[in-house]
Amino acid sequence: MSSRFHTVVIVSTLAVLLAAATAHAGIYRVYFNVFTQFDPNNASYPQLLVAEIDVSDTVSRAPDAVNWTKPFTITAPTGEILTVPSSSWDEWSNGFYPSWTPSAFVNNKGVIPPGKYVLTLSDKSTKPVKFTSSKTLAAASFLNSPIVTNPTEGSVLSDLNSKVTWNSVPGALYYRLTLRYDGTSGGTPASPIYNWPNTHKEVYMTSYTFPAGVLRSNRSYVLQVEARDTDKGMSKRARSMWIHFTTGAQ
Repeated sequence: MSSRFHTVVIVSTLAVLLAAATAHAGIYRVYFNVFTQFDPNNASYPQLLVAEIDVSDTVSRAPDAVNWTKPFTITAPTGEILTVPSSSWDEWSNGFYPSWTPSAFVNNKGVIPPGKYVLTLSDKSTKPVKFTSSKTLAAASFLNSPIVTNPTEGSVLSDLNSKVTWNSVPGALYYRLTLRYDGTSGGTPASPIYNWPNTHKEVYMTSYTFPAGVLRSNRSYVLQVEARDTDKGMSKRARSMWIHFTTGAQ
């Protein structure tokens, strides 16, 4: 979950919790969200519970992983204490994105439990503070993964204006497209390429054409489509397989 890739947000999402804590020294803002995610790229553990944590301090008032030296923990509704590792920091998203498989929830017989989750955190100068999700996670269920139909895995695009297409996922309200270099040419796997926001929140969108100049000739790319649910992504998300493709000489 901490891979450094740049995302393309097709429709904006909401947080499970947005808590302002300006009265508490050291902590300026906390954004806390939990959701289920299906990721077929992780064949051994495709079903996950994911937390999204964005913490800002009163000094920089910007997300900062360095100042948060004490481990975060999340308490599940069934009592499991889930540690948020520093390795889950995502520099491009400026937040922590830890994930857990259902097996982490031993008190619930290996099933992601419904209910409210509690985030406990402190920076190096403050006492622990608890934030409880304002939204109750429903019984765990998962969206189906989108299937990218163009480009196909390993294909060569002769037209830099080719349309990216994928299937409609039942229960999805919108989709998020992620595009990056795959590292074989034109940059490293972490290189961000393009950010596309779109405000059509209530329209299924199963295709997109990048503007001129985004895709370049003789380059190698990977892309992924993520479906988000009718709760605006607050409860369920599902990813497609990563699609590797190249562009030919123009």
